[in-house]
Amino acid sequence: MSDQAGLAAVLRRVAQLLADDDVDTSWSSYEADDLRDEVGGLLARAEAGPPLSEAEWRLAQYLFLPTGPLQETAISSGWGDEFLELADRADEAI
Repeated sequence: MSDQAGLAAVLRRVAQLLADDDVDTSWSSYEADDLRDEVGGLLARAEAGPPLSEAEWRLAQYLFLPTGPLQETAISSGWGDEFLELADRADEAI
C-alpha cells in the first residue's frame, strides 16, 4: 500500500531544496522552474487528501529514479547525500 503522507513529507523537503536560487538542473531533463512546478504540483496533490492517481505515483517514481531528474539536480546542486536519504524514504512511500 502506498503512503501518500510519507511521499508528501519527502516532496516538501525536496521543494525546499529546489527553492534555492542556485539549484543546478544542467544535468537534468528539466529546467529549474519546470522541476519546481512538477514537484510543487505533485506535492499539492499529495497534501490535498484525495488519493493520487496511478499516473501521479508513476511521476513520483520517475522523479526519484537513479540518475533521474532529482538525483542529477541534487548532485550538481550539492545535496546529493541528502537526496539518497530522501529517495529511500520516497521508495518506501511509493
